[in-house]
Amino acid sequence: MMGGKVTRHIVFPEVLDVEPYVSSGHRDSSENSADDYRYRLYGVLVHEGHSTSSGHYYCYVMTADGSWYCMNDHIVSCCCSIVYCYSPVDL
Repeated sequence: MMGGKVTRHIVFPEVLDVEPYVSSGHRDSSENSADDYRYRLYGVLVHEGHSTSSGHYYCYVMTADGSWYCMNDHIVSCCCSIVYCYSPVDL
């Protein structure tokens, strides 16, 4: 379905390696190392509601020491990992 709301749980890695998607000419450049194509997740935005114009947004953020926090309006709570923080949408 194009443009519809995704209501299923989506799993994503904490480290994303995009090197396989970079052109070989750029990848093989002496200026670049394998680490240049790796990105660490440090935030996740969550929306609960029926559309982008209604509902509620909150986020999970990772601090410099690797701790994850849920930022939900004026409530900030610590959680062990983003995997344990996320609560799937009730269907």
